[in-house]
Amino acid sequence: MISFARSNRSRAFTLVELLVVIAVLGLLAGLATPVLGRARLAGQQATETAAAKSLITAYLAAAQDQSGVLLKGYDEEGQACDSQGTPFQLGSSQASRWPWRLAPYLNYQLEGAILVNERANALDPNDPNQSYLVSASPSLGMNSYFVGGHEYGQPAYSYVTNGICVTRLAQAVKPSQLIVFSSARGADPMRGKNVDGYYFVTSPQSSPKWPAAWSASGSAKAYGQVRLAYAEKAVTAQLDGSVSLLNFSELRDMRRWANEAAKQDNPNWKP
Repeated sequence: MISFARSNRSRAFTLVELLVVIAVLGLLAGLATPVLGRARLAGQQATETAAAKSLITAYLAAAQDQSGVLLKGYDEEGQACDSQGTPFQLGSSQASRWPWRLAPYLNYQLEGAILVNERANALDPNDPNQSYLVSASPSLGMNSYFVGGHEYGQPAYSYVTNGICVTRLAQAVKPSQLIVFSSARGADPMRGKNVDGYYFVTSPQSSPKWPAAWSASGSAKAYGQVRLAYAEKAVTAQLDGSVSLLNFSELRDMRRWANEAAKQDNPNWKP
């Protein structure tokens, strides 16, 4: 009599079958890793783009409050308070740099505007140096040599006194091109590498002049603290309220940085 009863003995994988399964899983993991990396980068780009829009909206609101006068990127006589309303000492980095002076126009919502992605992840309210770090390393830096003004150091502030720097909304010839904020990075001497965020960025013709080609591993200062993290493109916010994603070639156009270059229609203008 033939028995159809199921055997209680389970069939084990052979060594060959196990090796095949491991190889397939490894292949799938290898395929998934770059896909996940691209998805993560796309998410970071979207987050930074939204932050740029929030920053430029707040910046224009501040200008409207001041009858068209633009907020300085660095103001030695600047006044600012923290989110609790406590004033920073006059002349301190927190009072002088733009982030805390712009914060009221963002309802002090630092995360998602002034700090995003890597910088937001580093936010620690319990760190006694947190207010300084916010002022020093916002995710996007300001083109303050040519927009608003930068009183700290020369020749930056001389651009204000000789009329090259735009200090009022009405002065901009092509506000749709004029960069106010850009993705930024700075050098971390403690870790010996570049990290996201810096409070100002400088143009390709400022000192030091940018190299001819982009290098992600190059020093932050060599490229004016500008960060090209998204397929070698940077998020920028312009004075008309628009937000763009610009590549290295586009960023080398001085008409995007300086009003005088736009007036002369000269992409290679030198300050």
